[in-house]
Amino acid sequence: MPPRNYSNITVRREVREELDKLREELNVRDFSDILALLVRTYREYTSVTSKLVEHLTSISSKVDELLTRVSSIATSNASISTSDKTPATSNTSIATSISSSLESKQYATQSSKRITAWDILKRDKISCISNIKARNPSRVIETLFENGAVKINLEHDVCIVYPDFWWEFWNILNRLKTPNDEENVKEFKDEKMKWLYSTLRKEGVIVLDSARKPPVWTFDKRVEIPEKAFEAKEEQKEEAIEETEEPADYIDYDELYQ
Repeated sequence: MPPRNYSNITVRREVREELDKLREELNVRDFSDILALLVRTYREYTSVTSKLVEHLTSISSKVDELLTRVSSIATSNASISTSDKTPATSNTSIATSISSSLESKQYATQSSKRITAWDILKRDKISCISNIKARNPSRVIETLFENGAVKINLEHDVCIVYPDFWWEFWNILNRLKTPNDEENVKEFKDEKMKWLYSTLRKEGVIVLDSARKPPVWTFDKRVEIPEKAFEAKEEQKEEAIEETEEPADYIDYDELYQ
């Protein structure tokens, strides 16, 4: 008979062998204690697992509920936003269409009118080899000269001047009757004319011939004026006569060379 509170149990041999190994590992003397330990551990495990599953189920349910609410709010906001922005979207489309049309017309206008070196010179008034970015700046200078621009050969540069700008500069210069550079440069309101006067005076290209009465400004052979530039000057003179209805002063430019 087994002792009180004990009972016999029959297990397979391989199970008994595993239980004996476990008893030795855990340093448990009584065979019944190892069985009790296994039962207790299992109960604790199932209890913890059950509680964990319960908590996870609760959390999952709350997350699902939260996602449902967020989705509902997002859908509502999207509907309101779409309703509010419908006119703006329409206006934006119209503005975009107009902008695209204007850009197309502007591009077509620019494409139909190619900007030339002469157009650039007319805009800039003066250009020099040192600041021309073309592959062959000397050729650009010669082409502009052939078309009527005034060429000035400086010591370290060659400059080209738009003919109308040159004659305007020369007319102002011929009103000056003193060789005082500080006073004379103030008479030129245009900064490029001031630069042109200072540069030509510094290199001795222009001088005031005080021997003539009245004194006359002259320039040397470093200033090259093509026939077309003189034609432009004559056109300016004729326009001035028509505007003032008075005879314009005649200047023999061949005598202006030193």
